[in-house]
Amino acid sequence: FLLQTERFWKYAAIITIILIGCTQSVGAYAAMGASLAYGLWCWKPRLVFVYGVAGILCVGLAVWLLPCFLNWEGRERMWTTCWQMFRLKPITGWGPGFLYAWSQTIPQGHPLFQWRHAHNEYLQVAVEQGIIGLGFLGWVLTTTWQRAWAARQRPLGIVLGMMLIVGAVNSLVNFPAHLIVCSSLLLVAACSCWIISEG
Repeated sequence: FLLQTERFWKYAAIITIILIGCTQSVGAYAAMGASLAYGLWCWKPRLVFVYGVAGILCVGLAVWLLPCFLNWEGRERMWTTCWQMFRLKPITGWGPGFLYAWSQTIPQGHPLFQWRHAHNEYLQVAVEQGIIGLGFLGWVLTTTWQRAWAARQRPLGIVLGMMLIVGAVNSLVNFPAHLIVCSSLLLVAACSCWIISEG
């Protein structure tokens, strides 16, 4: 939206930012702040510090004023449980879909009842695919980011980099790779980075 010159697209960008504000998701706020800081840094490097600090302050304020946005208690319990699972099978993990299958055994009334994801994509990969899966994921993310970085001279390359940052940051506290709309957009962004960096 931001790359378009027509007024309609500027309004669309403003409406999108307002809708993200309505999500009540600290992960969405942090992802939006990080991606906007990256975009501004690519477009106007002098302003990135100002917007970066403003974004961090906004997320901090949201966390302080509205702690229910992130549900730290549930995430802390899930992350602790996942870490214990990872420590039992660190090399190969428990297999794809393990956390979903495990979640079916949690009785109703338990604090993690219906928590089907780790709410941290990196930790979920560690539990389900182990160090081998984490290594592969690290390689994919690193090589894709190198392509996005090489494409940052083009407006489309900047936007694709922003999309990848949204996915990477949101993956720290949510599960965008397990949502078809989010994962599809991330796949398109990653593939596009590879294509435009080639030529």
